[in-house]
Amino acid sequence: MQTRVTKALMFTAPLLLVGACSSGYEAPKSFTVSDSAVSSAVKSAIEETSAGLDGHPEVSCTGRERCSIEYTVKDPAGISTNIELIRPTRQLWKTLFTDPKFKSGVITVKGPTKTPAGKDGTGTLFALTCTRKQARQIDWDSTNGSEIRKHCDFAPKVTGL
Repeated sequence: MQTRVTKALMFTAPLLLVGACSSGYEAPKSFTVSDSAVSSAVKSAIEETSAGLDGHPEVSCTGRERCSIEYTVKDPAGISTNIELIRPTRQLWKTLFTDPKFKSGVITVKGPTKTPAGKDGTGTLFALTCTRKQARQIDWDSTNGSEIRKHCDFAPKVTGL
């Protein structure tokens, strides 16, 4: 059963969930997709953001062609828009698409939420799916995150994102 978010969080989610804007991680010039290599890239890209990484990312790749990536941010305080949560995925996508065999993936981001009863918990904030065809439309070096949301499939799970 999926946790519902309280009305208060619905309005504050954009304010609370966006501080995870940038990291010092840069996509390598060459990359070969594997569960361990992708997990390492996620750790490098997300741990350095202001939201931080809570635990280890879960990565499941089918050969080098497709990956499902899930991670939880610790503290998205200071985040003002959903673009700031999407922006850290920029270098991850760029890394994945550096492998010429990679075709598509989904990144699911989880973080702190509240139940309707006001209890703290962890819930899915959004899922972002991108294919190589969609990726060709994005300038990975300059996007602020809005191109990713526009060209890839963005599915917010928390009202307000």
